Amino acid sequence: FLNSMSKVLLLQHLEKFQELASFIVDNWDRLLDVESLPILGGTLIQAYVHAGECGRAEEVIKAGET
Repeated sequence: FLNSMSKVLLLQHLEKFQELASFIVDNWDRLLDVESLPILGGTLIQAYVHAGECGRAEEVIKAGET
């Protein structure tokens, strides 16, 4: 689990936001074991926005509202 969060931090630092978003989506359940839903969701939204995928960021926000 620690390796997963380390990869999230590394991808953020390297500004590889598309890869970060994909990694979060692919490892969502595992990441939730070590990070809270609001933090993980916020990180995913931020990654999508920085990757220029605002539509996907909006989808995550809408999914969180239900």
